[in-house]
Amino acid sequence: MGTKGASSLLCRVRRHVSPSSMKKIHWHIDYLLNDENSRIIKLILIPSKQKMECCVAGELFDKADDEIKNFGSSDCYCSSHLFYFSELKLE
Repeated sequence: MGTKGASSLLCRVRRHVSPSSMKKIHWHIDYLLNDENSRIIKLILIPSKQKMECCVAGELFDKADDEIKNFGSSDCYCSSHLFYFSELKLE
């Protein structure tokens, strides 16, 4: 993760949560959030100089009820970076 510019965590998250009308629809998450039935309930930011996305995905994989195959993981060996939980537990 970069510390400045478009690759910084804050800029990447800001881009993903901005309205679809303000960005080019490109990433998997853009298509998901462009759907009227999608909404963000909670964001958890993990500032790190290391890429943690695959580590987090591995932990979620064991706890999730299901996954959306190949979502958000086209640049790694994970089966998915999007998971489904039948019960919402916000802690």
